[in-house]
Amino acid sequence: MARYGNFDSFEEAVSAQLEMVLAAETGDKGAPVAGAEHGFGDGDATNAASSPGTFGSAGISNTFGSAGISNTFGSANSVNTLNIANTGNMGNANSAERAESPTNTRQMAGIGGVCNAAVGRGCHGNGSDSPKGRIVSLASGSRANCTLVELDGTRILIDFGLSCRMAKKVLGELGVELSGIDAVFITHEHADHVAGLVTLFKNYSVPVHMTEPSFISYTRGKGFEYRGRITVHPVEYTERVGALTVTSCHVDHDSAACVSFLVEGNGFSFCSCTDLGCVTERLLQHICRAENVILESNHDLTLLSVGSYPDDLKRRIRGKHGHLSNDQCGSVLVRLVNGGVKRVLLAHVSAENNTRDIVLRSAMENLERVGAQLGFLDVAERISPVRLL
Repeated sequence: MARYGNFDSFEEAVSAQLEMVLAAETGDKGAPVAGAEHGFGDGDATNAASSPGTFGSAGISNTFGSAGISNTFGSANSVNTLNIANTGNMGNANSAERAESPTNTRQMAGIGGVCNAAVGRGCHGNGSDSPKGRIVSLASGSRANCTLVELDGTRILIDFGLSCRMAKKVLGELGVELSGIDAVFITHEHADHVAGLVTLFKNYSVPVHMTEPSFISYTRGKGFEYRGRITVHPVEYTERVGALTVTSCHVDHDSAACVSFLVEGNGFSFCSCTDLGCVTERLLQHICRAENVILESNHDLTLLSVGSYPDDLKRRIRGKHGHLSNDQCGSVLVRLVNGGVKRVLLAHVSAENNTRDIVLRSAMENLERVGAQLGFLDVAERISPVRLL
């Protein structure tokens, strides 16, 4: 049997690496990282090698794996005018800039003119004064994923890949207590989406919802003592939490199961769709029920092809059950605009095979090509609040 350093399997190495990084970054000591049977999805693990039978690429320092697929959707010939921003003066806004300039906007040229596309900064708004709801990406990428959705006093999280300490910190920037979260919905069992759950179970009574295949994979072989804390569902289900109704839809990813969540209530609509290798027509219909969308734009195909990854890992990355490339994302964006989506936050961006500027440029070029426009477009940060609505 192949060994990975001091570990018997690739997945154990990935889980341990993530645990060490979370501990170093947040001060959480000894909190076990559960649910990493299948590795990460897109990842960055120190000296983590690709292994047949492991799901998702993985890691922490030397990013091993963003992912995508070569199938793309045809461009819809729509000329919807929703004020998108183009590539002018994009710049790389880092987390410090977001915190120091909460009301800053980035001027970008839109089709047929110039508009000021407001960008989410820290815990502040992005130009929207909507009193109805709030959607904030707290963390996005290979290390951790977590999104806050709030409407009329109901607060839920989608995924919990952060440590509890870091979750408390970023939620605190938004004026939200972790104890005030009404429920957590898990898209799938990869470690960057569930790493903080054990500590959450130990210290809080927040309900957690997970599909049955992910639950079985997450708890397998662990003697897991918190099984009763998780509400288990079929892959596709609907759950009501306060003012919000959450509906799942299956997506293709290299996990036991993976879902996209549509969240609706009182005229509010949001869809989170990351960690997928392709987009089906059925999934497009699901996403287009929302006006606000978080959509994966994981990797640039050129950066991936010339990068240092082994060929078998590159093939996995481009496989049907991987992650969306920038090109795929751009094609999907056109379809979403034609379907009525108004605001998009691009997410799960690979640290190794992508950059913020490339992501935005690719998205805008795809939209400009067919004259499609959005009201808001930005890129999620790895660990920093970025507000979609």
